[in-house]
Amino acid sequence: MVFQTRERFGLVTLYILTNLCMSIGFGVVALILGAGVLGLAIATVAAAGLNAVIFWAVALRFAHPSFRDARGLAKPLLLAALPLGLASYAQTAAFRVDNLLIAHRLGAKVLALYGVAFMFYSSAVELFFTPLIGVTYPLMARVAQEGPNELTRLLRRTYGLVLSIVVPIAAGTALLAVPIVALVFGAPYRSSANVLRILIVALVPTAYWGTLTKAMIVRGRHGIYIATFVTLLAFVAVGVWIGLSVHGLTGAAAGVLGAHVATSVLAAVLLRDHANILDVPRIGKILVATALMGLVTWVLRHAFLPLTVAAAVVTYGLAALGLGILDEYDRRALIDGLLGPVQRVLRPSRSR
Repeated sequence: MVFQTRERFGLVTLYILTNLCMSIGFGVVALILGAGVLGLAIATVAAAGLNAVIFWAVALRFAHPSFRDARGLAKPLLLAALPLGLASYAQTAAFRVDNLLIAHRLGAKVLALYGVAFMFYSSAVELFFTPLIGVTYPLMARVAQEGPNELTRLLRRTYGLVLSIVVPIAAGTALLAVPIVALVFGAPYRSSANVLRILIVALVPTAYWGTLTKAMIVRGRHGIYIATFVTLLAFVAVGVWIGLSVHGLTGAAAGVLGAHVATSVLAAVLLRDHANILDVPRIGKILVATALMGLVTWVLRHAFLPLTVAAAVVTYGLAALGLGILDEYDRRALIDGLLGPVQRVLRPSRSR
């Protein structure tokens, strides 16, 4: 929060990515050493604790908290945070209820196949959507005070930037689902590829309702914010239950996708004054660049996977550059936000 209130967007992004990478790294080491579930949990907590200590030290450069001055603020803060806390619980449950229903209906072994695909989807959300929406949230709060039109323009720019990242990721993952799953988890999990192809498409509607829900907060629309996440939980539960009855795991994945699409529609209806955040010209350019990337990916789909991925990234990058998908503001925001903190850490201090 120290970084967000001071709009140090790069440090917010660096914190989120470092925490995710450290958790994965510590977890992999724990698994290699033969740790069980308890050992994996301890490794994850240790990674989060170490990351918190590091960034607490960095935060002290910007603020020095005094708990004595905070007397009397605890109750108002708790009351103000209660609606957001309830929505957060509903959101967390919405991203877990599908696993619970699948385990109940089909058993833990089948759940493992679904979990492989869901891991790619949830990791993509954490890596490519959460950091971007996190660093722009304080800016949304400030722009919201200038008027609804300014906020809508910022939301449109933010969602367009997110789409320029998640659309090619979704397309590439769908095309290379089988080799990706086989490389990471082995041949026994190749059947997860069809589930992954469906779930990864949910990145697009997830980014849409995720962007609008942040606007609900800055506009003080806490009631519809809670309603959105409670309804998302219900949509996912019903969608997965029906999908399992119709077509097993792939049906459950389709139910999850449908739930996120339905939640996007609901969010647009509830926040109709900011629903039009689709930058149609930019989306058209993104689809063209993604189509070119998809053609290259399809031609090289049987080649060495890292080579195919590298060719796809280069193709999309060149196409995006040629079509002008990212303007100067977007490029500067990405470079400053992702590389700026690293450059400041590595750059030797100058004498004042």
